[in-house]
Amino acid sequence: MANTRARAEKSGAEMIDDDVEADPTGDIESVTGTAGAGHRAKTVIVTAGSGCR
Repeated sequence: MANTRARAEKSGAEMIDDDVEADPTGDIESVTGTAGAGHRAKTVIVTAGSGCR
């Protein structure tokens, strides 16, 4: 997981560790975090975490 994150960040991806609400309408995606910070991007990748059992 750490290697994947490091490679994505090296490529310019911005990681947001927060619970977010996405609005996928239109050409530009809009994502708002629980703290109220808004982000807009052409592409948004949402991942759901899991833990080891």
